[in-house]
This record gives sequence, C-alpha cells and structure tokens, in this order.
Amino acid sequence: MLRDFNSGDIHGDVTIIDNSENNEYKLLIHCNNEELLHEESHRKELLKNERSRKNGVMWKFLAFSAFLLLVAAGWFYIQGTMNAVTFLIGAAGVMSSMATLQQAERQTPFEKRQIATLNEIHALLRERGVR
Repeated sequence: MLRDFNSGDIHGDVTIIDNSENNEYKLLIHCNNEELLHEESHRKELLKNERSRKNGVMWKFLAFSAFLLLVAAGWFYIQGTMNAVTFLIGAAGVMSSMATLQQAERQTPFEKRQIATLNEIHALLRERGVR
C-alpha cells in the first residue's frame, strides 16, 4: 500500500479509516454493570488527579507566602522598625493565606461534574442490586 503513495499516482486528498479509534459514547443508563464499575474507577482517578493538582498549587502558593512573610519579618527585625505597619503587613499576609485556603476548599466545575457522575453511577448500581 505504501508503494502506491510513493509511485506519485495519487493526486488530491487521501482519507484512511482503520477504525482504531472507535469511540462509541453511550449514556450511563445504557451501560452494563461492568462498564459502570470501570467508568466509576476512571472518574475516581480523574477526581483524585484534579484534587492533587489543585492542592499542589495551593501548597506552593502558601509556601511562597510564608517565605515572603518570614523575609519581611526578618528584614524589619534587622532594621529595628517593628511597629504597627509591620504588624499590618504580616496580617495582610496571613489574610491572603487564609483566603487561599478557603478558595482551595471550593469545588471546581470539573470536580462537581465528576462527583455528579459518580453519584449517578452509584445510584444506577444500587438500583440494579450490585450495591
């Protein structure tokens, strides 16, 4: 078949369909129990990866904030100007860190979608008597 391409006799567009990526999507309700269990494990893995990614970003930001706070505290201590302004700068850093923690606890739309799908799979398996 490759020699046909090398001969130069083919002019125009060529489309090759080998059905290697035969993705047939179907609703969860049409899946059998084995497919549902496989889908459930896949969705749990996606959810775990998303939470891991989100927590990694959060911890990096918090570590950077703590580092900056320590550098600022050390600088002001060395300068001998520990006063109300220094306290306010430190308090702003702590508030920023708290806001980051609060935001990290919120679910992203991707997480909400995965959780909703997992709930639907669980309900279908319960209805079918698997759980």
